[in-house]
Amino acid sequence: MSGWKTCNYSRGEIDRAGQVLRGKLTHENFSQYIDAYSVMDNWRASHSFPLNTIQMSLRRRSKNVDRSADIVQRLKRAPSVISKLRRYDGMLLSRMQDLGGCRAILGGVADVYSVREQYRKSRDRHDLATEKDYIAEPQSSGYRGIHLIYKYRSDRSNAYNDHRIEIQLRSRIQHAWATAVEIAGVYVRTPLKSSIGPTEWLDFFKFASSAFSILENTPRVHQSESEAEIIKSLKDIDKRIDARNKLSSFNSAHDYIAQSRRKSDTHFILTLDLSEQKTFIEAFDNFSIATSRYSDLEKKYIDNAMVDVVLVAAENIESATHAYPNYFVDTTEFIQILDGVLS
Repeated sequence: MSGWKTCNYSRGEIDRAGQVLRGKLTHENFSQYIDAYSVMDNWRASHSFPLNTIQMSLRRRSKNVDRSADIVQRLKRAPSVISKLRRYDGMLLSRMQDLGGCRAILGGVADVYSVREQYRKSRDRHDLATEKDYIAEPQSSGYRGIHLIYKYRSDRSNAYNDHRIEIQLRSRIQHAWATAVEIAGVYVRTPLKSSIGPTEWLDFFKFASSAFSILENTPRVHQSESEAEIIKSLKDIDKRIDARNKLSSFNSAHDYIAQSRRKSDTHFILTLDLSEQKTFIEAFDNFSIATSRYSDLEKKYIDNAMVDVVLVAAENIESATHAYPNYFVDTTEFIQILDGVLS
């Protein structure tokens, strides 16, 4: 387990750090806040080893079903951790279930359920803590996908036991919708994916989700409305807020910061700078160097709402960009599906 970080703090210390991070960073509490941030950072980093283990299993199962599936893993971004603590008063940092997450993006709904079935039949030592089927029962926001939360178990070492790792299974249509919501949220400066923001934008994505559900023949948010009514409502909202054209106009150039493309590169830092309309990509073949650089960048931009940074582990840069088109402000796939249902 050389190179993998373990947690240096008790659960009580982790939760007290979470309480500090709930507050605002001020000149008076600067030192306490930075100490709490370091505790959070260490606790989050300790999820890397169990995350990598569970991701390898997800990769194998997903590729058995869909050879073109994209599988990625990431540690939850510090701003997202802090935002979640502030949104949910009862949230304990030590019990946050998605500090480490991996995602499989598969061809269709049948593929998603096929991978889930493999997990149900498996004899994994890890404990399934939570399963949410947001395809059978979409969230009120319109979000769809399957989430599995596993508690890591190992007989060889208990250093990582009970670390919670989230697995997300999505079809490509569901993923296109979810990333379009994130991109729109960046530009209207509110977290639309958390159902916070302008009502018409939220309604637009709810009806888009229902329209996409019709394509996939799955339950939808607007279950009581006919297909024709859903499409009409979607067109009406699109006409009022010009959603399709605005989403089409969002774009970002990107610079690939690497001397050459190395086959050994498996970790990528994506830095979206909205002020420059540019995404910077840094590639690494060493996990420790990548995480150290990521930590430095997060601290550098801790108070900058115009810069978004994520560290992604993926098979190659193509998988990383397919899985995180929001960092490239790429709505192409969403617009293509939307055009299909609107026509």
